[in-house]
Amino acid sequence: MEILSTQNEKIKFVKKLQQKKYRNETNLFLVESEKLILEAYNAGYEIVELYVSDKFDKLQNVCKNTYKISSQVMKNISCMVTPAGCVAVVRKKEKKENGEYILVLENVQDPSNVGAVIRTAFGAGFMTVYTIDCADEYEMKALRSSMGAIFHVNVITTNYEELLLKKDVCFMCASMEGENVYAFEKPGGRIGLVIGNEGHGVSEKLRKLCTKTISVPMQNGLESLNAGVSAGLIMYAIKYNLKEMKK
Repeated sequence: MEILSTQNEKIKFVKKLQQKKYRNETNLFLVESEKLILEAYNAGYEIVELYVSDKFDKLQNVCKNTYKISSQVMKNISCMVTPAGCVAVVRKKEKKENGEYILVLENVQDPSNVGAVIRTAFGAGFMTVYTIDCADEYEMKALRSSMGAIFHVNVITTNYEELLLKKDVCFMCASMEGENVYAFEKPGGRIGLVIGNEGHGVSEKLRKLCTKTISVPMQNGLESLNAGVSAGLIMYAIKYNLKEMKK
């Protein structure tokens, strides 16, 4: 079946999935580019529908419901300045907490930051990421920034009350006035690193949940780092418990 009009009902539905409201209502989201679609498929995600304006041999078997569309229609449903030529409608998977190391993101509003931190978490072995009032991880900028890591990490929307119930986790807050992450004594058991908003940091409510406050040491008068960079440095320091730097 070939679709040539942007007024086609299927195209209108795909277009709606660019909005978080409809992603939540339908439990579906969009993935664009051959690489990310294959990443989702190989990670066990269901590809519900596939829309292509070019020939992609590697995508032939990922979905039975494949539609050929014109380049104009592709431009209409694409979230990229230069469309990749393929867009998939993908069903969300249930995510469950997994692993000894947990990352908590609070009020991180830039979807690119959310995606980048998820990618770093995957690389550092933090296999569960809880989000509180953050940009949607299924927003296209977040998906692209994660480079496919979103399909392997357990990203779970939560709230303060649910985190409070996790008595077996030692939560640590990242803040500039905290203890040097390269010199602190790593606690035993499960660890939860809390990263806050890009401009305002971690809320007071969430700080009360944390038993430790840690920071990345600064030099040359620099006051702080990007939230994503700080999260990456601290995750690796915690995971491998580096102690070379004392101050």
